[in-house]
Amino acid sequence: MTSEVRHNLYLAVREALNNIAKHSQATEVWLRLVWKENALRIVIEDNGRGFAEATAPAGEGLVNMRRRIEKIGGRFECDSQPGVGTTCRVWLQLA
Repeated sequence: MTSEVRHNLYLAVREALNNIAKHSQATEVWLRLVWKENALRIVIEDNGRGFAEATAPAGEGLVNMRRRIEKIGGRFECDSQPGVGTTCRVWLQLA
């Protein structure tokens, strides 16, 4: 894994955890890392207040996370429902 990949993964995961701490009011957070057949999957999930897609936070956090992951050849998605929580997923194929 190159330093650019490590750096962008770190910043994306840090942003997700920071968003949870600042905004979610979650009582639980799950961080799962799965390494299988040279592919890395990261799932960050909380049981916080969530948000509706139409009223997504106005900041650049989610946009920056997506850009960082796509820059290193990965895929990013984030699903949220009010009152249920938020799940962010990263998929990255590594050589």
